[in-house]
Amino acid sequence: MGPIELRIIATDDSGQTIELRKTVVVGLPSDPAMQAIKVDRDQETLFLRVGANEKIYVNGHFLDGLVRDVSPSAAGTTYEVLDLEVAIVDSEGLVTGISRGRTRIIIRNADRQLQVEIRVKEKR
Repeated sequence: MGPIELRIIATDDSGQTIELRKTVVVGLPSDPAMQAIKVDRDQETLFLRVGANEKIYVNGHFLDGLVRDVSPSAAGTTYEVLDLEVAIVDSEGLVTGISRGRTRIIIRNADRQLQVEIRVKEKR
C-alpha cells in the first residue's frame, strides 16, 4: 500500500491542543502463500460420454484469505491423466472422454495437488 500519515489531535482539560503526526509504511505480501487447491464439489468426480469434454476449474486458497482462480497453466497449474485410454486432458484443464472406463487426473500447483475422478460412458 505504501506510506500512510497518521495524525492525532487531542485536547486536554485546559483546552490546550496537541497534535502528533507519524508516517508508517504499510505493505502487503506480493505473493501470499497458497494453502490449498480445490475444485468445486460438483467437479470432484466428472461424468463424461465418449467424445464429450468438460473444463476443470481450480481455485487456490491463499493465506491472505482470498480464493483465486488458478485453473490456467499461466497460474502454474498442471494436469496429468493417469489412463490416456480413458480420457485426455490439455494444459488448460479441458478433459475429453476417449473410451468407457474410469481414471483420475492429478492437478498440481506449486507444492499442492489434488485428484479428480473421471468416469466415461459410451455415447448414446
